[in-house]
Amino acid sequence: MLYVFHVDLGQMMTFDMSLALESIANLKLYIEKTCGTIPADKQVLLISGGECLDPNKRVCSYSAGTDTNPIFLFNKALIEEKTPPVIDDEVDCDQDLYKELAHYINSESSYNTVVKRTELAHEYYERARNQLRECENIVLDQHLQQQGWSAVFANLEDILTEFTKRTEVFEKSFSDYMAERDSYLKFLTYFTDDLEVLQKIPVLPVLLEAEKEKAEEEPSKNELTAIFHETEKDKEVTLFEWISAADNKSTMEQLYEHCSKGLEQFDVHIFQSIKENIARLFKDIKKPQAREVQGIGDRLFGLETLKVEAKEIVQQLYDLAQSFLKNQISVNSEKDQMILDELCTSHRAQLLLINTTYQKLKGIKQRCFNAKKELIKSLHSRLRWVMSIEDNIIQVDQTLVIYHENLKRLRRHLEVLQQIHLAPAAYLSTVTEVFRRRTFSQSFLLWASELACHLLTIHNEEVTRRKEFQAQYEGHFLNSLFPGMGDLPPSFATQAPAIFDSNLPKITEEDVERLRRELPDWRTT
Repeated sequence: MLYVFHVDLGQMMTFDMSLALESIANLKLYIEKTCGTIPADKQVLLISGGECLDPNKRVCSYSAGTDTNPIFLFNKALIEEKTPPVIDDEVDCDQDLYKELAHYINSESSYNTVVKRTELAHEYYERARNQLRECENIVLDQHLQQQGWSAVFANLEDILTEFTKRTEVFEKSFSDYMAERDSYLKFLTYFTDDLEVLQKIPVLPVLLEAEKEKAEEEPSKNELTAIFHETEKDKEVTLFEWISAADNKSTMEQLYEHCSKGLEQFDVHIFQSIKENIARLFKDIKKPQAREVQGIGDRLFGLETLKVEAKEIVQQLYDLAQSFLKNQISVNSEKDQMILDELCTSHRAQLLLINTTYQKLKGIKQRCFNAKKELIKSLHSRLRWVMSIEDNIIQVDQTLVIYHENLKRLRRHLEVLQQIHLAPAAYLSTVTEVFRRRTFSQSFLLWASELACHLLTIHNEEVTRRKEFQAQYEGHFLNSLFPGMGDLPPSFATQAPAIFDSNLPKITEEDVERLRRELPDWRTT
């Protein structure tokens, strides 16, 4: 059998073991179909340790579902109710037993009366055994309810662990942002000046040649294509126009407005407000009165004591029933009316004792049942607390996600503005660097080629001279006196190096000089 324990009501449910091969989602649907009062979307299934069952996994993939380690079921619909669920008191089914007792307690002394009273004593014992089993089940239910609560809190702690990690990531991201916020505000004040400078800086025609080829291959880039048409008309393109055309999703002015509002919104006050909300949430979670069911250990210990007492009572009723049976056998063999009268008088008192003892057992069972109702009430308030905490975590987490995404977007935009601020210096420095590299590579390749040609000539001449000398005296007996005469010099720098810097834009000295003349304030070294 597959065992599922409904923690809210403290009831064990059993299902066919074939459900173990089904998915958790199908198990929920089957529970809804069987019980009728627990919608599948309101079911929460946990196992010992707090793991929440994945609807897409099979039931058998989890080490749970036995009578000692069941799957714990929670009904969110019940938990959401303000009033705790109520379990019905058991109906007293012993009225027939009391009628028999009233009838036979005053019966005349006879062997038949002894037989009936013996049967009645054994009936009391059998019903006492049933009462004990029910009592043990009620106590077991409360043990399982306590385990179910432990699973809930373990699950909550897992959620908290993940939530804590996300808050730490957010706090680090926000702290990094706050450390750079002043610098962002500072270069943002230069935005207008930056645009004016960008409008003065021309993009060298040679730099647009590669871009032109790409634009022709991708006609969808209409703005870049338009710029290249302008260059064909000999109209100069500024760095401002090139940047604006390259990013057609938003203008630089829109970017500036977004960053200004973002920097104004994300300040130390909003960070402090978020931290206070998180701190308040953790403070509520750490309240000991909410984390534990108060006195649950003492309660369960007391129930175990009552269970032991109930077992002793059942044993007493068994002993009394056995004594009735022995007396019946004894009076059947003696057949003495005086003994029969004495025995019936004794049996009358013993039956009253049996009934009193049985009532005591029922009282113990009722105490266990009342304890279960109290535990259901206590668990209901704590499960509602857990749901409210998880709802708060979800709300705070969603807020963190929104703020974090907005913050990441703001920082990306700020990085773009920072690049715009640095664009004039970066552009002019790179133009100068490209020209320097091309000058160097051309000079280096020329020098290296000449050097390689010269060394190759020297190397070939030396190799030829040695081989000619060896050929003159090849096989002569004096060669044994001069070992190593066959060695040849290794080749060194006899090949010109591979061409490099060939992909660099063909920026000339005239281009650099032009930028220096037109932009004296940005004179490069």
